[in-house]
Amino acid sequence: MAGDLDETKGVTVDLAEYKGGAVTVRVPLIEITEAQVEAALQKSKKPYKLIPVRFVEEGGTKMGHTVIMNWDAKVDGRPVPGAKKENFELEFKEGHPEPWATFATKMAVGMGQMETKVFPATFPEDFEIEGLRGKQALVQAVVKNIARKEVKEPETRSDDEVRAALRVKGEQTVKNRTDKAVDEAVKKFLLSSCNVNADKVLNAVSWAKFGEQSTLDFKWNCIKEKIAVAEGIEPRAVVEFLRDEAEVILMEK
Repeated sequence: MAGDLDETKGVTVDLAEYKGGAVTVRVPLIEITEAQVEAALQKSKKPYKLIPVRFVEEGGTKMGHTVIMNWDAKVDGRPVPGAKKENFELEFKEGHPEPWATFATKMAVGMGQMETKVFPATFPEDFEIEGLRGKQALVQAVVKNIARKEVKEPETRSDDEVRAALRVKGEQTVKNRTDKAVDEAVKKFLLSSCNVNADKVLNAVSWAKFGEQSTLDFKWNCIKEKIAVAEGIEPRAVVEFLRDEAEVILMEK
């Protein structure tokens, strides 16, 4: 499909075939499991929701924040089985038992997202992880998210109704992720298979000097505009059009 010279932009676009399954893309198959639905149900039963903290307004971690973190602990320099936690939620407040009181006081000091803190902590004799019971350990904690709690309205729906709503939400999330993966694969294919001669423009503009990504973004917009003209559609509709025309193969992990 030969392209024409765009006299306004000084760009020539020769399109590769793009319709009727001419573009084949393979993307991971994403499925919503019952375990995920059940986990989301239990999370929905919490009487609060977490509101992300605006760092510029509230600064880093402080008492009153709820922090999502990854942490692990070593005793005498050696890892302890089971003493590695991901996405661990802890509210920084007074009155915690150990070791959480130490976590709060050591970490509620203005830490930022993805910042790491290393500190000693003493674990009680009845702690859930056997290898930490009654031990002093060296803890390494990484802040993932900083939030504050906000009380939720009580849930009036039954568990089955909530599960159904969560499945619908999960299916939409899966569709969005799959669509995004398809769109990226189609874009990559067309950028490599279409001939876009844009040297005249790229050599004349300052933004092109920012690197390869700026150049690729410009060429991708040229391809979309060319397809929009060829198909008689708006440029903003091209991505969805190409997704519908592609042959999508969902691959199990």
